Amino acid sequence: MKLGGKKLLDIGCNTGTYSFLAAEWIDHVIALDGDPACIDAVYRKIRDTDNLSVVPLVADLLNPTPPLGWALTERKDLFERVKSDTFLALAVIHHLCIGGNVPISYFADVLARLGKGGVVEWVEKSDPMVQRLLRNRMDIFDSYCWETFMAEMSRHFDLRGQCPLSDTRRLCLFAR
Repeated sequence: MKLGGKKLLDIGCNTGTYSFLAAEWIDHVIALDGDPACIDAVYRKIRDTDNLSVVPLVADLLNPTPPLGWALTERKDLFERVKSDTFLALAVIHHLCIGGNVPISYFADVLARLGKGGVVEWVEKSDPMVQRLLRNRMDIFDSYCWETFMAEMSRHFDLRGQCPLSDTRRLCLFAR
């Protein structure tokens, strides 16, 4: 299976490196990040290259915008506005699940709302960034493990492939 479709959501895009790479093969890319400085960097790249297939969006998945307006129908909620054919969730699961206290099951549910499949970078608890997130707090994340991740993702998607990046990280391709 190829990562494809007409619309891709890059969740936690940072400065958009993979958003712009994906834009070479996909018609419309939404580059989403909660850090305004990162999205500003994406915007500057768009401005400097005239690449109008990438749309930068500052949004916080831990506190998504709700539907607004008359009877909550004038403006859709964040998840409806960014719903795509496919998604990238690179180096983001630990920020949401450990940093934001989101259970892996909720993470999988949100991905299922956002697209038919995509690439998720699994980050083990032993990863240095996860250890930084845990440094000043109690580790209450017993269920943050590969087995739980795979069980929860398999409720919505089939694993189509995986590629190790290091001892603590791997890319996983999921699809329905």
